[in-house]
Amino acid sequence: MKYVPIVFSALFFLGCSTTYDPVEEQKEKAELVERCKKLKQDIDDLKGQPQRRSAAIEYFDEQCFVIPEPPRN
Repeated sequence: MKYVPIVFSALFFLGCSTTYDPVEEQKEKAELVERCKKLKQDIDDLKGQPQRRSAAIEYFDEQCFVIPEPPRN
């Protein structure tokens, strides 16, 4: 019974640990850049549709305004 808290805490911390993969980080960043370029093009194409265009601009501002930098070790 005295080992139960130790086992649960070990499993908890193992589940929370992550490893940094720079290749995966670069891939995700490149995908985000591509999505933002596509969204920017969509915004330009939606000039005659103000509701859809404003929604696209809002989404662009949330997702693409600042592209996150990868963590540095």
